[in-house]
Amino acid sequence: MELVQNRLLNVFTIDLPLRQPFRWRVLLTLVLLYFLGNLAGLPLLRATQAPIEPFWLWGVATLVSALILGLSLVLANRTALGAPFLAGQLPPDARLPWLRTGLALTVLLIVAGLPFSLWLNLNVDPAHYPAAAPLILASVKAGVVEELGYRFFMVSLLVWLGSRFSRGQDGRPTRRVYWAAILLAGLIFGWAHVDARLGVPQATLGALASLMILSTLLGVAFGWFLWRLGLEWAVFAHFAYDAVVSAVLLKVYLLANVLVWIGFVAIVLLVTWAAWRAIRPTGHLTGSRS
Repeated sequence: MELVQNRLLNVFTIDLPLRQPFRWRVLLTLVLLYFLGNLAGLPLLRATQAPIEPFWLWGVATLVSALILGLSLVLANRTALGAPFLAGQLPPDARLPWLRTGLALTVLLIVAGLPFSLWLNLNVDPAHYPAAAPLILASVKAGVVEELGYRFFMVSLLVWLGSRFSRGQDGRPTRRVYWAAILLAGLIFGWAHVDARLGVPQATLGALASLMILSTLLGVAFGWFLWRLGLEWAVFAHFAYDAVVSAVLLKVYLLANVLVWIGFVAIVLLVTWAAWRAIRPTGHLTGSRS
């Protein structure tokens, strides 16, 4: 147990400067990602015959998103949050630990959530379940659009508001502020997923409560990724989780083949072992761990 705590509590993290310059290339990149993320969701909408918004509304939404993302970037730049890779803030000797840690923690997060996501989807309809490609593209949309909204904007805003009342001696928001912001954004994220299922006849109270708990915990995890590793890993972890659950786990479940399940479990155990081995207490990019 002590070894587990030592590894997970001392993984490589980053401490971005409290005051960062506004980088237009980061904003333009995020706006482009927002637009492409929405575009990636189209194949699933067509596959499920869901209504598609007119193109002009996409243009308006992109313009509005540019303003919101610009505000998010300003707030992040004042709360030691941000996208260190996009902003060019990762020195060469920090890139490998950053990549290794982010990928390993993403794998462990996915593995930890697989049983719960499977349990929540035991009643999935095999006759109408979409193909893998649209599901993966929809996962891109979820990872990009939801993380830009629930994490980059909401967490940055809440941390900035909290910093008005609680700061450390170095001027940074306290740990309580970060955790409160991450938890509140996670709760809103969880409720949004529940709200989307309220009209579904098969959605029992127990299933909705379980969905709320799982979505909130995932939202908290993605918020931690934003805080300690940067926006890039929050987006990737969200995308990877959704893609593995929807395009791999549930596909394996629907096949109902024992040999496929054995192979799937073997792969999960192997990548879990590799991810655990990849986690090393390598310190922090700058400053001390918060």
